[in-house]
Amino acid sequence: EEEDFEDAEEYTSNLKSSNPKKIIDDYSGDIDDDDEDVDQIKGRFYNKDKKSSALNSSYKESNSGLKIGYKDDRAYVIRGDKIGVFTSTKDDGLKFYTAIENLHSSKDKKLSLNPSKLMLHQNDRNLIFQDDQTPNNLYKMDLEYGKVVEDWDLNNNKDGKNLSVVEIGPTSKFSQLTDEQTFLGISTKDMFKLDPRINLTNKIVENEMKSYKTNLNFSSLSTTEKGYIAVGNNNGEIRLYDRLGVNAKSLLPALGEKIIGIDVSNDGRYILATCKNYLLLVDTKIVDGKNKGELGFMKSFSKDSKPRPKRLNLSPEHVAFIRSETGKPIDFTKAHFDTSLNSTSPTTIISSTGPYVITWSIRKLLKGDINPYLIKRYNNDVIADNFKFGDKYDVILAMTDDVAMVNKRGFRKATRETLAPSYKPTQRKTRSKQ
Repeated sequence: EEEDFEDAEEYTSNLKSSNPKKIIDDYSGDIDDDDEDVDQIKGRFYNKDKKSSALNSSYKESNSGLKIGYKDDRAYVIRGDKIGVFTSTKDDGLKFYTAIENLHSSKDKKLSLNPSKLMLHQNDRNLIFQDDQTPNNLYKMDLEYGKVVEDWDLNNNKDGKNLSVVEIGPTSKFSQLTDEQTFLGISTKDMFKLDPRINLTNKIVENEMKSYKTNLNFSSLSTTEKGYIAVGNNNGEIRLYDRLGVNAKSLLPALGEKIIGIDVSNDGRYILATCKNYLLLVDTKIVDGKNKGELGFMKSFSKDSKPRPKRLNLSPEHVAFIRSETGKPIDFTKAHFDTSLNSTSPTTIISSTGPYVITWSIRKLLKGDINPYLIKRYNNDVIADNFKFGDKYDVILAMTDDVAMVNKRGFRKATRETLAPSYKPTQRKTRSKQ
């Protein structure tokens, strides 16, 4: 049974170090900017070297993405044309490892690249990414050398049209832990597999491509350990496939909002979809009819037995309080399950909105608990978050200008004090008797 941490002592990675050259936990707060060594390290990633004459237009850039490694216990943070690499320490801290800078095309060194849509590949030795300015291209970076070694132009040989890549992902949940060469991609109306070994510039495996005549507005994909595929779209629909190149086995109808991110449990039992204002938890097990007991990836739901997703909202009171504090509506980052090779069933969900990071207990959600989430506030907006691989307690966060790791024990029930740390209850004044 999952532990609850409302009353546990907070446990974070904001540790002091006697060697600031190597450990950087919080770029904006815990480091003395007067220390030249620290400022030099800080500048390598944030381009804030005070001695630089370029002072420093790119420092205005913010962190924009996060990818968690599976093989080498590393985290990769995007900031403009740089990728910062971080790794955890033995005492559950987080240290700066290196910065990969001045990224450019392997074919044109004058073409500077700003990475997006990161995917680790082949035992985390390579990093596949896109530059939003060239959505028809993908780039392969060799992480050992820290440079782009291949450019792929995804021209569709069938109809001569370029594929604008919406998202890429592994062929199965843990394929990045292997030497598997192939991986998946989607455009707004196509699903395809890419193989870097193909002697063509686009690398598309033509006989495993699934193209729809109408634009389905695909937005996100995820795979299970067996390679089942879930694809969400901007219409709010989710399609489930047992393999690439065939029609969907199940179509989960839209609930009104577009799917901006999707995750699937190892065994395919649960789907986690992120919408702007709420999350959806879907049980794919068919509960009645001729396909009872099967998963929606393998068999179709009957017309009368479509799954009813659990909608994960913050309470109206908490939504109103957060909005009054930040001046912004709820806007969830892509939500994730905790992921481990040793467990098929996740226990916790993580997401964030503005400066608030929220965890949901899956056990409480399935029991119908009215208060299934815990919350923690930061000083900066959180732009991406995910569990450390194989760990259901440690969460890695990329904030606007910070990178941190926090233990789930540091989260609390949502109250005025946790939602607004500066809040002080008004004390009622009593009149003294004359």
